[in-house]
Amino acid sequence: MWSGETNYKTSPLAIKSRQQRLDKTSVLEKITGLLGSSVISFEPQKEARNSVFKIHLQDDSVWFLKQLPHSPHFHETSVANIDSRLIPQASIPKVLIFEYDNQKFALLSNVPYVGSINLSSNSNSTSNNNNELVVRALRQVHTMPQWPQLVELTLPSVTPLIDTYLPNSPSQVYEKLQQIELSITDSAFQGVLHGDLSQGNIYLTNDKKVGLIDWEFAAIGDVRWDLAALAVEHALPRAEFSELLKQYCQVANYNCHLFLSEAEYWLVYYWLVTMDWSEQNEFKTLDYRNLTQDMKSIIQQF
Repeated sequence: MWSGETNYKTSPLAIKSRQQRLDKTSVLEKITGLLGSSVISFEPQKEARNSVFKIHLQDDSVWFLKQLPHSPHFHETSVANIDSRLIPQASIPKVLIFEYDNQKFALLSNVPYVGSINLSSNSNSTSNNNNELVVRALRQVHTMPQWPQLVELTLPSVTPLIDTYLPNSPSQVYEKLQQIELSITDSAFQGVLHGDLSQGNIYLTNDKKVGLIDWEFAAIGDVRWDLAALAVEHALPRAEFSELLKQYCQVANYNCHLFLSEAEYWLVYYWLVTMDWSEQNEFKTLDYRNLTQDMKSIIQQF
C-alpha cells in the first residue's frame, strides 16, 4: 500500500533500485531447509514488478519467492494470518516469511491459475459472472476479522497530488478529496483491504474462485479503495464501475445512496496516488496517464 508520507524514497513500493542483490545459492539452501525438498528450478518472473522467482521443488510443488521491501509500513504478519478456509469465494496462497542476510522474503505456495479475470462486461455474460464472483470474494475478504497486526490505511496528502496531476482544478475538487482524506480512519464502510488489486494480483482459478495474491500491503480502510483499484487497474468504463459498486452495495447491505455518492471521489484519489507512484517508479506510467482525461471528466461533476 502507499502508506505514510509523500517521500517515496521510503515508500514500501519504491524498492526498484534499493533491493540488495540476491545471493541465489544461499537463499536456495534456506528454502530447501524450510520446505524440506530440493530446488529443481529457480526462474525469475519477467512481468513481476518486484523481485519474484518461480521455484519448482523435487516433491513437485511450486512456490514463488518474493523479495520484500525494508519498510516500517510492511505488514508481513498479515499475509501469514489470512486463512483461505474462511473465504470460500477466494483462493489465497499459503505464505512463509523468512529473513536471510538482513533481507526479508516471502514464500508463496502456488495457487492454481487459469487466467487474468476479465471485469469489463461489454455485454459478455462470462464477464458479468466474473464481476459477481469478484464482488462476493472481496466482500468476504473485507469482512474478515481485523487482525491486530493490520493498521489503518494511510495515504499521501491529496492536495499536492491535485496540484501536480490535475492542475487548475476548482476549489470544490480540493474540498471533496480532502474530505475523503479525513474520512479514511472513520469511514462507515471500513474493512480489511487487499490493498493492491492490480491485474497481476487477481485472477480466476480452475475451481471458479477469485485468486488473490500479494497481500503484504493489506490494511484497514474504506472498502471503496479496493473497488476504485479494480476500476483503475482494469480500465473499467464508468458505467461498469457504477454497476460494480451497486453489486457490492447490495451484497454488503449498505446505504447505497451514501455509498455510491462518494465512490467516484475515491476513484480520483486512487488514480492520483497511483499516478504519482508510477511516475516516481517508472512503472506502468503510460497506462495511468491515459486515464487523465477520464479523471478530468469526473472532477467536472464534483
